[in-house]
Amino acid sequence: MPAGDGKGRRILVVDDEADIVNLLVEILTREGHQADTAPNGSAALTLVEGHEYDLILCDLRMPVLDGPGFYRELQRRRPELSRRLVFITGDALSASMATFLAEAARPRLPKPFSVPEIREIVARALSDGQAEPS
Repeated sequence: MPAGDGKGRRILVVDDEADIVNLLVEILTREGHQADTAPNGSAALTLVEGHEYDLILCDLRMPVLDGPGFYRELQRRRPELSRRLVFITGDALSASMATFLAEAARPRLPKPFSVPEIREIVARALSDGQAEPS
């Protein structure tokens, strides 16, 4: 990953909610980043096969391939990218989802989130060279 102030990085947003995707892309591009999007984990896997990403913001609940499935497949195919992943979490978590998040030990961005929260977690993840658990 390039060194510097964390600006101008390539970030993948994986979420099936268009409003969330549009908000994240707007914030990321205003911060000087390039943002690619995927509506589910399956589409995201296709993107990570052909592109390098500095960070991945991924929803937990999506059709086709959900966040946990994407994470597990990412660990298998591109383990270095699995350490650059931040999960976007929605409402109450099931026991199995809470267990998964504890085991994955990835940082979380809870919905609803504020613009400063997005900026903070992205900046922290990019400055560390990998997304560290919160």
